[in-house]
Amino acid sequence: MRYTDWSLDIINVTDKSNPYQVGRCSAGDRVYRITLVNNYAYLATWSGLRIVDISNYSSPKLVGSYNYKDSQANGIFVRDNYAYLADHYEGLLIFDVSIPSLPRLEGKLNTPGNGYEVVVNNNTAYMASAGAGVHVIDVKDKSNPYLVRTIDTPGGAQSLILEKDYLYIADGTSLIIIKQMERRWS
Repeated sequence: MRYTDWSLDIINVTDKSNPYQVGRCSAGDRVYRITLVNNYAYLATWSGLRIVDISNYSSPKLVGSYNYKDSQANGIFVRDNYAYLADHYEGLLIFDVSIPSLPRLEGKLNTPGNGYEVVVNNNTAYMASAGAGVHVIDVKDKSNPYLVRTIDTPGGAQSLILEKDYLYIADGTSLIIIKQMERRWS
């Protein structure tokens, strides 16, 4: 599976020397990031959120979207019927995606810097925000997320991986590894 600027392409790579496209769905907008959950692809786009049903690889279908003004969703994380978007201008946006055809904005937190990527563990979101470090955000109440603290990084935090108890941060100048301390931050 891959995404191009304006579409989601599904590629068969069974024969690695001869990959071929089996399906395509227009996203109607520039795609920055993708995550897969069950039979859906969730896309972070220039104008918001797109949800594509990929249950039939040869015929993927756009089933839901949520556009919002002044957006550029750069990162997306989906868990437990919620999509978390890291937006360049708007900060963190939380969507209820329990009905994929009707995504609903549940909560929002404007944050300093430019949101690039978000990962979530339990009730804590970590958002890479170029120019402002990594924001640690309490998302227990999806309708009212709040900033717990910001981890300063020497460069512009843009990429995150959460693996077991460690948060890996790529910030353009270095790799920073932090042991998660969620209980203390919550």
